[in-house]
Parts: sequence; C-alpha cells; structure tokens
Amino acid sequence: MPQVVERGYLYIAQPPLYKAKRGKQEKYLKDEGTLEEYLIELGVEDLKLKAKKKELVGQALSGLTRTLLKYDKILAGMRQKADPRLIDALIMATEFSPETLKNPKKMDAESDKLAAYLTRFYPELKDFGLDTEKDEEHSAQRLVYRTLYGGMTRQTVIDLTLLESPEIHELRAIQGELSELGEGPYEIQSGEKRNSFNNLREVKDFVLASGREGQYIQRYKGLGEMNPEQLWETTMNPETRTLLQVRVDDLVEADDIFTVLMGDQVEPRREFIENNALKVRNLDV
Repeated sequence: MPQVVERGYLYIAQPPLYKAKRGKQEKYLKDEGTLEEYLIELGVEDLKLKAKKKELVGQALSGLTRTLLKYDKILAGMRQKADPRLIDALIMATEFSPETLKNPKKMDAESDKLAAYLTRFYPELKDFGLDTEKDEEHSAQRLVYRTLYGGMTRQTVIDLTLLESPEIHELRAIQGELSELGEGPYEIQSGEKRNSFNNLREVKDFVLASGREGQYIQRYKGLGEMNPEQLWETTMNPETRTLLQVRVDDLVEADDIFTVLMGDQVEPRREFIENNALKVRNLDV
C-alpha cells in the first residue's frame, strides 16, 4: 500500500457536499466554494446596487460579493492571532501604519477611530481592554487589546509585525477596491422593492440570501444519505466524477500525525487538537 501512494496511484472519488433543489430541478455542488458561486449567480439576478459613487448589476455585483467573501475569509484565517472584529475595524476605519506607532498623537487619533467603528458595528465590544506598551525593538509603541471572543479572553496586538503582515496588506488592497463605492448607506433595488444597508457586509449577506430563496439546500454528512442512483451520478460515473489524488510529501511526518491522532495516548491527541483548533478551515462534524 505505501508504494501505491508514493507512486501516485491512489485516488479518492469525491462526493458532493451539497444538493440544491428548486422545484423539480436538482443540482449537486462539490464544496463550499461551489455553493457560494451558485448562490451568487442566482442572487444577483434582477438586483441593482446603488452606492454613492457607482451602480452595480450582474457580473459587477457578483464580483463585489466574491470580494467581500474573500475579505471575510482572510479575517477568519487570522482568528488564531487576533480578534477578527478588531482587524475589521483596523482596516475599515483607520489609517494605522508603522509610522503611526512612532507618533503618540497620531496613534491616539487612529485608536479613537477604531473604537468608534467598534461601537457602531460591534456594540458587544464596548467593554474591551486596551494597554499601550513600548516596542523597543522597533523604537515604537504597540497597542494591546483584550476582548471576549469565542467565550475566551483574546489578546490582539497592533504592532509593526501585524501591520506589515501579508494578510493586512491584502485586506488593505481589498478595502481600497471597496472604497471606490463610497460610504454607506447602500441601496439594493429589486423590481419595485428597495432595501437599505449600512455596510457592504450586509449587502453580501442579502445577495446570498436572495440566492437561497425558493431552494432547499441539503448538506450531506455521509454517502449513506444517497441512494445508489445518486451515488453513481455524483461520485462513481467516470464521465462526471471528481477525483482527488492521495499524496504524502513527508512519510515520517504523516506517520507521526496518524500515531498522535489514532494512537492510544490521549494527552498528545488533546495537545494536537488544542494547538491546531483555530487553524481549521473546514470542520465536518
């Protein structure tokens, strides 16, 4: 068996994660990303977004929704080292830069903007803690926020390391794109109906909700939920199936991980889960 894997001969037929049913029509969707694309394309039909500087319809509105989803996914990916709500406020409301942390007056002004944004969009964070510390390595200061996130106290440090991270640069680039629409409120028009939204995240949620209207979306938990015909159509048919090649780039590391997760020792398994829980992108329970 190890030789089969090493030579790239082992494949897994990947069943769909979702089925969308609308009337008598059924569509199988491979994963979360495919579902999002499906909902976006349906959701933007007959919608027009009116912002202060632009109006978006069709593919332009689809592109905006994808950008907002990407923004949220980057925030979620940072949750191991920061409270995503604070990062959102940092990006959307402030002009924090490495130079700001070397200027106490500017730092106070930007932190006030951050606090105002939190009060407006995340009122549950009104009691956050904040300390200012010296960052002697960079001849600057850093801000240390303490918030309650996921039932635990989370410490978020705004320092040069954070501000120069790839994630912050990518979020800043997205924010630059979004700023071309101007500030809210934003209006979505659908026929004679009009809906107003304070921020673009609400616009994104509305588009996805519109795509879900009139549909039953089933998330499969296992192949046992499919009948034989569905299993053939979605997973086994050579003309339509999706195959994943099994690869092991580091046999020793893979063996160690299997030993930890499937072995008899409880403590190493608990430690692995605790250390990696917040890195999970897709948890299937």
